Amino acid sequence: MSSYDKKTIWVADTGSIYQFTEAGETIRKTNRKPAELFGLLETSAGLVWTGEVLGARIYDPKTDTTVYFDCDSNDPNGIGYFHRANELFEDYKNQIWIGTNGDGVKRYVSEKNQFVHYRHEIGNTATVNNNFINVIFEDADRSLWVGTNSGLCSYDPQKDLFNQYDNSLLKDRIINSIEQDGKGNLWLGTRNGLIKLDAKNNVVRILNEQDGLISQKINVSSSVTEKGDMVFSTNAGLMTFNPEKVVPSTKTPSVYISKLWVNNELVSPNSDYIKKKY
Repeated sequence: MSSYDKKTIWVADTGSIYQFTEAGETIRKTNRKPAELFGLLETSAGLVWTGEVLGARIYDPKTDTTVYFDCDSNDPNGIGYFHRANELFEDYKNQIWIGTNGDGVKRYVSEKNQFVHYRHEIGNTATVNNNFINVIFEDADRSLWVGTNSGLCSYDPQKDLFNQYDNSLLKDRIINSIEQDGKGNLWLGTRNGLIKLDAKNNVVRILNEQDGLISQKINVSSSVTEKGDMVFSTNAGLMTFNPEKVVPSTKTPSVYISKLWVNNELVSPNSDYIKKKY
């Protein structure tokens, strides 16, 4: 489901694409070549992109025509070769970005009807850190972020490349969703908790079920309400909260010793290693 102007809504399934009013009335239904869908995007130009298995396509409702981009590993200017297109995103320059499952990030150059590829290179931190892309996000400063199966990356428009975000707490994290609060912090939904990131100061806070999350497994769908509340989908349902109320605990945690080893030997309570004072 996608809507650019919020006046109409586009919905697609395997064999059709639909346009609805806000009230749910059907404006049009168009049959399409059957394909399994993983992404849908209505652009500022009124075009409808769909991300699919082994490719993507653009539907133009004004002309009722479709342009197909099928995966072809032998075409250097084509869409590339991947299992599916997970993420479709339009930035503030109206550029279309595609996050794929297995072949990195693609940027569509409409003037040439070609794609620029951003793929992982082993040992090169100036490339995406993983070719499995889960989310593409643009923050309030118009910086472009990418969440992958190995952490976080940011786009450098001057050099036209992606840099891997350098923080050991984010390394190898599967990042499924990204949102930003009113203070500029990024909130990263991962498969093992929620992360609050102050990217300007490189400060990370990791939250889990002990902090009140209903589940540590956070999925790809997320949003921010008009009031600024965060909404994340999890394996246990939707989770919503006010980010300003998420503050570090001032309570000193209790410390309990459950087991003790000395020289690789487990020490029992009545061991000679432990001296009791009466």
